[in-house]
Amino acid sequence: MIEGMATRPCACCGSAEAAFVLALRGAAPAADGWQRALCLECLCWLEHTVGEVRADGDTGLLASPSGGGRAMVFADQCQVCRVPTAAPLSIVADLPRAPWAKLLVCTACAAWVGSLAGAGASARGRSFRVIDGRYGEWPHPNLRSLTVDADIGDFAARAAVETACTKMGVAIERGGSVLIVEASNSGYARQRTTEDGTRRQATVVLTTIATESDLRGALRAGASDWLTLPVTPQQVSGALTRALRGQRITSRDDATLLPRIVTLPALPEAILFEALPGTTPFQAAWLCRRFARGYDDLGAYADTIALFARAPSTDLPLVRERLGGLLRGRVRVRAGDQAPTPARFEAAG
Repeated sequence: MIEGMATRPCACCGSAEAAFVLALRGAAPAADGWQRALCLECLCWLEHTVGEVRADGDTGLLASPSGGGRAMVFADQCQVCRVPTAAPLSIVADLPRAPWAKLLVCTACAAWVGSLAGAGASARGRSFRVIDGRYGEWPHPNLRSLTVDADIGDFAARAAVETACTKMGVAIERGGSVLIVEASNSGYARQRTTEDGTRRQATVVLTTIATESDLRGALRAGASDWLTLPVTPQQVSGALTRALRGQRITSRDDATLLPRIVTLPALPEAILFEALPGTTPFQAAWLCRRFARGYDDLGAYADTIALFARAPSTDLPLVRERLGGLLRGRVRVRAGDQAPTPARFEAAG
């Protein structure tokens, strides 16, 4: 047992006593991120879960990273999703005897591991979310009037979209009213959006941090929305809800690629995110969208990212704490400034 941790509960399960500390480390102290106190059982579960992803296995968890068939060849690749990363981060355990080997990861996978380490009870079926319900469930409107054309090469992402649509009663078919297309380094999303023109009700791009260039091209060609890859059922639900409403963005912030907001509301209260040095505005926006709930609204306000969480105002400090701890070193999180005027997105619909 670590000195001073005798009564510290495990961050993952919330019940057992912690015996180890898992920490995210950067190349410089300023880049250090989250720390999680874990019991032995949770650390072993987390190590096994990460191992399943690295072996291209099925974790049974929503929105797990995927290797995408890429081989580990170079030293600068993330050891989880295997994409190249210019400044790899290290996830380390505090004791040599811990069942955890040092892991070099990209920013996105670092936050994913931190999210499981900080709240794994729901993913393991040991708790449920007040709004969402049990793991794998989520609220959504009636979207059955839509159909989805899923042009997604990533097998895990395609399966996630198809499963989400099936649960919501949305048919998957070629030529569907909503195109969900995967961005690539070769510009596939831009090409597909250009070819389709405006015949779709909406075009939604799935993107990693690394395919930002293709996302930008697709948005210029007429794509209406974007989600992160991996994708969650809540994100799919949120994008389809916006498509059903005919919500078209007329002014998009060039730095974050989010809808531009001209005024903040008094209610609902916004949570603001500011990119820290070493993180671009788009990377900050991607991380916020990846780890916020998929049906929360995001927009660009001045030099910040504004999140409008679909949660009671009494829960907002918990949302800020969760995202602030998860994205520590990448973004700064604070409560939104109160304003007397209603919120207004520069968007039609």
